[in-house]
Amino acid sequence: MDNMTQKVIDILGVGTFKRYPSTKRFDTDDAVETELTLDYSECTMEDIMAKAIKSDVISWQATYRNKKNPNIIVPKTASYKVPRLGMKSTRTVPLTAENILAQYGSVDAAIEALKALQK
Repeated sequence: MDNMTQKVIDILGVGTFKRYPSTKRFDTDDAVETELTLDYSECTMEDIMAKAIKSDVISWQATYRNKKNPNIIVPKTASYKVPRLGMKSTRTVPLTAENILAQYGSVDAAIEALKALQK
C-alpha cells in the first residue's frame, strides 16, 4: 500500500484537527468564533491532496476573476507556483501583449503608464 492510499490517521497518528474560524452570516452581523473539529480519520492522503488541489485551483482562478478590466484574457495553459502555508501568493496576470493591450487600451497608453512609474 502506498502512502497516498493510506488513511491520514495511520500516517500522522491523528485524524482530527481543531480550528477556530470567525464567521459572519452577513456583512453587518457580528462574527461568531466557532471551535470547529475537522475529522479526517476516514480520509486517505489522496483525499487530502484532492482537497488541497481544489483549493489551489480556486486561488489561481481568482487571479482572473478579481480583475476589474473585463478584457483580461484567461490563458489556455498556465502554471501556478503554490505558496507554502501562511505565505502570500503572488497571483498576477501574465504580461502578455494581449493582456497589456486589454489593461491599457493601446501601446501608447501602456508606454505612458511605464513612464509614469519612472518618475
